[in-house]
Amino acid sequence: MSTLKSSAEDLTLNADGSGNDIKFQSNAVEKASLSDAGLLTTSGGASLDGAVTINESGADVDFRVEASGAAHALYLDGSNGRIGKASDNPHAQLHIVDSTNDFTSGILLSAAGGSSEASAIWHENVGNTSLVLSNMYDNAAGQIKFNLREDGTAVTALTIVADGRGLSQFTAKAWANLNGTGTIALRDSHNISSVTDNGTGDYTVAFSNDMANGNYSLVMSAGGTAGVPTTKCPKSSASLATGSFQVEILNAATGTVFDSAYVFATVFGD
Repeated sequence: MSTLKSSAEDLTLNADGSGNDIKFQSNAVEKASLSDAGLLTTSGGASLDGAVTINESGADVDFRVEASGAAHALYLDGSNGRIGKASDNPHAQLHIVDSTNDFTSGILLSAAGGSSEASAIWHENVGNTSLVLSNMYDNAAGQIKFNLREDGTAVTALTIVADGRGLSQFTAKAWANLNGTGTIALRDSHNISSVTDNGTGDYTVAFSNDMANGNYSLVMSAGGTAGVPTTKCPKSSASLATGSFQVEILNAATGTVFDSAYVFATVFGD
């Protein structure tokens, strides 16, 4: 074993002359070199057990990691501190470019636990206790929950479920646009499975997904005969059920029921 050692002073390795490098070899094979410009090149990788600081002086120099077929697999812009993934010109603090448009360059959050585990994205206002949390649950229900957290208490403000419904106190749980004349028919709807014609001006509208209880708000409107005022209301006090609601259309002047070509209903609640 050969050793270079300096016990009382710095050890200097010097390759005199412009363009001369310091070479490091093992078994007569070059493993690393230090150029006269200060560039360190290794061919065998590096193993560092201690803390590593790059660009301690804060110089305006870029940091780049190259991968197979990707010149800028990871890029740190030395002038502004922005990080680019597959980009050498990041437009934000973190800029990810998906050059293939197949989402392989997106961000994947994956929980290591079971199906009930959650991964999350936090948006925090530094110096403020307010916190916005987007929680994505990878389970059979396939839900994305958006929580608002104030002083450590999280409250779910919006839940998006697999069928596209947005569940909250400020989004409609269901709505319907139906033709109540002739053979009753839905023109369009959201979270409505069917409409039943119970008789003249009397309809039962069923939910695809039940409400939590019958204490929801039903907002209705209907088009009547020109000049005839209409009244739209639940059929009875028991008409607002968890699985459906029953309504009737009345001539406000005479109190008689009639079929309306345009009946609109919107539901808010739990």
